Amino acid sequence: MRLVETIDDSESPLSDRLDPRPVESSPRHLAVVDSGATLPLISLPSPPKDTSMNHLAYPVSIKGVVVRDGKVLLLKNEREEWELPGGRIEPGETPEDCVAREITEETRWKVTTGPILDTWMYYIDVAEKNVFIVTYGCHPDSGSEPVLSHEHKEIGLFTEDEVHGLNMPEGYKRSIAAWFERLRANAVR
Repeated sequence: MRLVETIDDSESPLSDRLDPRPVESSPRHLAVVDSGATLPLISLPSPPKDTSMNHLAYPVSIKGVVVRDGKVLLLKNEREEWELPGGRIEPGETPEDCVAREITEETRWKVTTGPILDTWMYYIDVAEKNVFIVTYGCHPDSGSEPVLSHEHKEIGLFTEDEVHGLNMPEGYKRSIAAWFERLRANAVR
């Protein structure tokens, strides 16, 4: 048994309509071919005329907000912006595992990943590209000092009030504020 793409051309017999190549001008269908019989399965939409679709694909960066002793962990990047630790997800990795791995790689802090805090699109001017950011609240698993990796210029721990004056994307500030608020709400319970 095999699955093949067909084109819709009611003027010719079904066997003449089997064609593995996409045909943009004709409706497309999938069919099962087994022992000489062809059974239609589903109709497929015609491929879009503009197949470049690159403008719809964005890199994804998974970031973590880690607060210990009332201070948030931040890293300074090559653009002189403070940012949350994190990075790109690897094949087969969950976003939660990604953020925990990235924080450990960038700071040597082990964390437990908590809830998603926010998602937003960030346009990086110097790179002239959009990056889709996902932020998680994270709980530190140790009391050791963070260690700066080769990926960043500086590492710091900042109070919630200090964050407002830092050179940092507003989306990060929003995520930090959300995590501080959740931590305060959980402390009251």
